Amino acid sequence: MVPVSSERFAARVTHLLEIGPKMRHPARACFDNPCNFSRLRSHKFHASIFPRSVSLSSVPPFVTIRVPVQVPAEKRNPRLMRDMFHAVAPRYDFITRAFSYGMDRRWKRTGVERARLPRNPVVLDLASGTGDFSALIRRQYPGARTVAADITERMLAFARARGAPHPVCADACALPFAAASFDCVFVGYGLRNFRNLALSLREIERVTRPGGLLVSLDFFLPRNRLLRRLYLAYLYAQGVFWGLVLHGRPRIYTYIPDSLRTFVSIDGFSALLLRAGYCRVEARSYILGGIGLHWAAKESEGAE
Repeated sequence: MVPVSSERFAARVTHLLEIGPKMRHPARACFDNPCNFSRLRSHKFHASIFPRSVSLSSVPPFVTIRVPVQVPAEKRNPRLMRDMFHAVAPRYDFITRAFSYGMDRRWKRTGVERARLPRNPVVLDLASGTGDFSALIRRQYPGARTVAADITERMLAFARARGAPHPVCADACALPFAAASFDCVFVGYGLRNFRNLALSLREIERVTRPGGLLVSLDFFLPRNRLLRRLYLAYLYAQGVFWGLVLHGRPRIYTYIPDSLRTFVSIDGFSALLLRAGYCRVEARSYILGGIGLHWAAKESEGAE
């Protein structure tokens, strides 16, 4: 493998941009900012990234340079995640309404109403936040026993203040509950934040009784590429605005689009649920595929 100096690579890209001023391509945008060249010098580029039969001097001006999307630091570090949601907790309900144009409550009511739970269900409200789902379940099923679980103690304090009787500080990757404990598990805006989504789904399936349900509401990536870019830009603009207004820090809400970049589409999550052992999956799409509501049934005992 023959190394190519970063200076030569940068010079080549500069030349390509000079001879193609009308070129409109992501590769051009990556190098319009001179600051990016200082980053190039900290890396080595190798000729092996191009086909063996193509020399570096013959690389076309429309070459695409793909930069991998990194998982947000908060998602990789539970302490950072807890710190972020500790700061967000007092304004959590407001921000979920703001990002959904006030439709969040209606979506959650739909999730509860269509779940068709037993008369006195035992329900886990996972990634509960301030306990929205718990409150809706107790209203719909007065005899229900709900358990609010979240990794952030301050969120659980707000959930307790709203009437959640059994708040539990818990990680979705290692739930502290016995197998087949719950008739239904509700997850509101928590899927993107789980460090290991596949492991979390296995844990949720484990603690759900045979024939029980998983109901989830979350942000998703629209399937259409143009809509995806517009949606992420909208979420980023919203995040910057509300982060500055409410906390003086834009990052606190730009985490939402950052976490979404490495997430899946509504259909992709439906496929994950089927692979995790759920036999029937129903999904509804809102905001052109940017919000998804799922109902997934665990296979009953004795089912063939």
